[in-house]
Amino acid sequence: MTFNPSVKTFRLHWYATVPCCDLVLPQALSQTGREVFNSEKYYAKNAEFSDFYLSRLGRRSRVVRTLGRVQLKPHRFWSMYMSEVADDKARGAWFGLAPYRVLFKSQGGKSVFCLPPKFTVPVTSPQPSDVKVSAYPKAYVWPIGWTVGVVLQIEGLFGLSEVPTILDQLRTAPVFLAEGRTTTLVQGITELDAMIRNGILQKDAAAPVEALKLYSTSGPIVFEGQPSFHGLDVALDLSLVSNIIGAGPAVQDNRRILTPAPANIAMTIFNRGTFQVTGLLDRADRTNEKSPACALSNLKNALLMSSIMQKYHQKSNGSSDSETVEMRYEVARTFEVLQSKWENPHFRQICERNESIQKLLEAARSRPDDAISVKKEGIVTQRMNTILAFTFGAVFLAAILILVVLIPNPTPPQFKVFCVVMALAAGGIATTISGMMNVTMTLGKRIAIGATGALAVFVIVYFFVPAMAK
Repeated sequence: MTFNPSVKTFRLHWYATVPCCDLVLPQALSQTGREVFNSEKYYAKNAEFSDFYLSRLGRRSRVVRTLGRVQLKPHRFWSMYMSEVADDKARGAWFGLAPYRVLFKSQGGKSVFCLPPKFTVPVTSPQPSDVKVSAYPKAYVWPIGWTVGVVLQIEGLFGLSEVPTILDQLRTAPVFLAEGRTTTLVQGITELDAMIRNGILQKDAAAPVEALKLYSTSGPIVFEGQPSFHGLDVALDLSLVSNIIGAGPAVQDNRRILTPAPANIAMTIFNRGTFQVTGLLDRADRTNEKSPACALSNLKNALLMSSIMQKYHQKSNGSSDSETVEMRYEVARTFEVLQSKWENPHFRQICERNESIQKLLEAARSRPDDAISVKKEGIVTQRMNTILAFTFGAVFLAAILILVVLIPNPTPPQFKVFCVVMALAAGGIATTISGMMNVTMTLGKRIAIGATGALAVFVIVYFFVPAMAK
């Protein structure tokens, strides 16, 4: 069957992935943030912040619902994720990293981010006309970060070759509205990111904000005059698809993945975007999980989960914080389960070809529980050493006091021993005192001593206290 490039509906998801290691640190969170992001209460209820709500994935994502005479099937990806990755047996302390949907509040009746009503752009093929473009914000939050972006839909009759021109205008021109103000795509998404960041984190604890890098997942939802199509019989114009995914330098073959399949064909350019065409092109049917709309949404959400887990795993590498270390391995284990359950061919190819994802899977297979236990054992050992040092100091200091009472006039050798034991006891007790002391002293012309912390206390007691006693 000949591929018909006349499109009636085209959908695109633009989003940025923001990993955040602070969400497991109570001291970095706002008051409402602490109520949501803790291992004992996570995903127990919805939450309200000043600019948005956090809503759990509900029955819509898990069970078939009846609306009038229509049966609405659950979202295929989220249904799989919530039943097989975040189920009772596999979810762990953080509920299998189940996501909250972000519902932004309108400000004074104005949407936080959208296109003007009845916004249109001109096209020339298959014939001159105007096509309608609409947009609305979309975001998810996990205990490892968030994704924030916009869903864009182009409706009318236009050639697929027109899409890059339309998207270039939307990427660069100030055509969006943020609470009624004119803004650009990146500026608007950056403001949405700031709303999430400032709501969840304490403002003085938030790390410096990096420039957001947008990723796109897109594809036609309805074609004109073509009821179905076979992915193995279609040759895509790769240059055209690359321009739809996103402008940039020429793409090397090892940075591009093309997956033809009987029901669809998909192409990914790493760190830039993914494009997919799916069968049943005459239907934008929410009741059919194989429709283009559902297939594109499933792929987008699988990529969202992969992106946030992979980037968190990268960002948390080398962290010495025990909560972050434990979450890092929780992410690796969870992604391993996800990768084994979601059998989309294009998703599988991305996992096989992406080096960061391969490192994530290797971490999950390297017995991370041992690494976590080693970290915890190190913390326990450090605490035990402190307790023993304090106990040693207290016992020997008590012994010195008793000997001073029993031997009020010690001989010079006895006095020297008393000084050494008293200095050691003071140093042991000093290990439990927070803060840092620096001591530098010179003995004669050639001897100098420098010390810090507990050793500084030892030096002071050994050299100065006996001199004062004399």
